[in-house]
Amino acid sequence: MTQPRRSVVIVGGTSGIGLAVAKRFASAGDRVTVWGRSQDKVAKINGSDDYDIAAEVVDVSNANEVEKAAGKLIARYATIDVLVNAAGYTKPVTTEMSYKEAVATWNELIATNLTGSFLVTQATAKHITRPGGRIIMVGSVAAFTGSMLPGGQGYAASKAGLHGLTFALARELGPQGITVNEVVPGFIADTGITSAYSPDMIEKLSSLATVGRAGNVDDVANAIIYLASPEAGFINAEVHHINGGWLPGR
Repeated sequence: MTQPRRSVVIVGGTSGIGLAVAKRFASAGDRVTVWGRSQDKVAKINGSDDYDIAAEVVDVSNANEVEKAAGKLIARYATIDVLVNAAGYTKPVTTEMSYKEAVATWNELIATNLTGSFLVTQATAKHITRPGGRIIMVGSVAAFTGSMLPGGQGYAASKAGLHGLTFALARELGPQGITVNEVVPGFIADTGITSAYSPDMIEKLSSLATVGRAGNVDDVANAIIYLASPEAGFINAEVHHINGGWLPGR
């Protein structure tokens, strides 16, 4: 039996994990919209004949932009079946930096990596399918390790904040038939965040996984696709580690 087409929104979906997930949903026939900050990446997706994905430029740290973009989404879809909050980036914050620079960078990271997920969910929650809707956050192993190198304060803290947001939303929306879960990738070698790593660093980080390799974007996409499926309807308020055994027991 053919499943009906779902409306899927992926925030941070113009590259890396988000784009891999978007392609998987689109290949299944779902109606997919991705948001990203890069005009070039948005234009490339909209101009592609390889997949049917609509892309829009949205800065999720900007409450007004999020509200406006959400309004356009609802006008197009009426309801949203799956929301994936995958926006995120990293910049170093260390105690050696100047106070002014550290505070500015911290605020930037929190605004995008944590507040952005709150803003998007707040702007769309009333229109997520009941029952059967899915909200999936994309965190990071850095929330548990504090990052491998000095400088992870802002990134680790912003991603750790997603745990609390996930749990609170799951308690509120679960009784309405909407599940809220988080996936926590370990070292994923083929993303923009890791593209600047040296070969030695990639080898070192890959060795931390007990399966003996680095992860890839499809490893994370597989988990998200499952959590968005009808079969995952009894999974709620969970943090799912996709790290190849980097942190046994989690």
